[in-house]
Amino acid sequence: MSTRYSQDSRCGAPYKNLMSTNVLDGLRFLIDRARRDGKKVVVMGNTAEFSPIEGKWSADHVFFGYRSSDYTANPPSFAILKDEADRLLFKQLQSHIIDYNKEVEAVADRHGAAYYNKVPLVCDLPSEICHAYTQSGFKTLYDYGHYTLEGAKFFGNKLAEDEVFRQMIAR
Repeated sequence: MSTRYSQDSRCGAPYKNLMSTNVLDGLRFLIDRARRDGKKVVVMGNTAEFSPIEGKWSADHVFFGYRSSDYTANPPSFAILKDEADRLLFKQLQSHIIDYNKEVEAVADRHGAAYYNKVPLVCDLPSEICHAYTQSGFKTLYDYGHYTLEGAKFFGNKLAEDEVFRQMIAR
């Protein structure tokens, strides 16, 4: 069940106190029904979402910025480009996702379900970076929040290695 849709049907519409909407009521119902049926329930929070910069996504903005500048004779290393893109992507993080995930987590907690926050898969909040590229140089996102194939592998591996998540699904 998606927890992404507000009563406003426009894509990308801002979230407004969704605790009072039918969206989270549906989540409450689903959790309760699954638990009554003896199912283990782990609610996954929404993934990080980002705003574009001058019509481009962070990784493209940085990459094409260097390509169009005077760096052709002495291009920056991938490490420099990745570091800049990761820091820039963090600045484009849409904070309403973090706020909304708190609401989803509260519903999960009140209804006895485990909750897993996916934002830390993409962003290291204390370090103020979000992964725009994999270590192999592939973009992780192709738009505001959808993973590329390489990004899905990268974040999927991070999820599979996350001990907290592994314990949640093992219970």
